[in-house]
Order: sequence, then C-alpha cells, then structure tokens
Amino acid sequence: MKKTALMFAALFAASAACAADNAPATRGIVSQTEQLPAGQTITAAARLAAGKTYRISGSCGKHCGKLRLQLFNSSAHVDLYDEDTRHGALVGEQSGLKNPGLNWTAAADADYTAVLTVTECAAAACTATLDISESKGAKP
Repeated sequence: MKKTALMFAALFAASAACAADNAPATRGIVSQTEQLPAGQTITAAARLAAGKTYRISGSCGKHCGKLRLQLFNSSAHVDLYDEDTRHGALVGEQSGLKNPGLNWTAAADADYTAVLTVTECAAAACTATLDISESKGAKP
C-alpha cells in the first residue's frame, strides 16, 4: 500500500513538473488586428512594469509589403510636441520588415505606446496585427 501511495505521489509530482514546463512562455497584453491601407496605423497603449521584458511585434497579411513598428515611453517628458513625439519619447523602432519585433525591458513602471504603421500595401487595405506580450524569463 505504501509503495502504491509513493508511486502515485511520484507520478503526480512528475505530472505537475511537466505541466509547469509546458506553461506558456508569454502573457498576452494587447493583440489588435485591423484592415489598413498604406500609411495608416494601429496604436496600442500599455502600462509596462520595471524589470520585466516585453515582446512587441507586428505582422501583416498576404498583400502587405512592409511595416514600421515604434515603441514610445508615453510617460517621458518631451520638450517639443510634434507629429514625431505625439506619443512620447521614442525608445525602440524597427522598420522595413513584414514582421517586425522588439524585445523591451522596462527600466521603470511607465506607460508605453506601440505604433504599427503599414508602409507598403499592394491592395486597397492589408490585414495588420500589433501584439504586446510579457515574456517569461526572456532576456532582450
């Protein structure tokens, strides 16, 4: 009886460890998909926590050529307000790709804004998706 109980306890512990290993590596914060013509944007705001690493990514569908992905610290003071600084201080950018992505570790708790711009679209509108997720244990 004791051997059976020990076997079940070991099996349960192994099952729990396996479940932990198969846990998702990310926690989704924002996922937004829209049909956009060239030159249009998807904008998403999120509060990011200090010391945590986040994956900010964009993707587009069949007729889409290239995207520009920008990440702004919306909490940062910007002296000159214009079209380039309307979302705050630019802290990361990747452009010219169909699937751009940034890994970002927040230095402080702050509000951030991600902006995904469709720069090339061969159709009247292209399907574009902006995602922000918290990475578990990932290093930038």
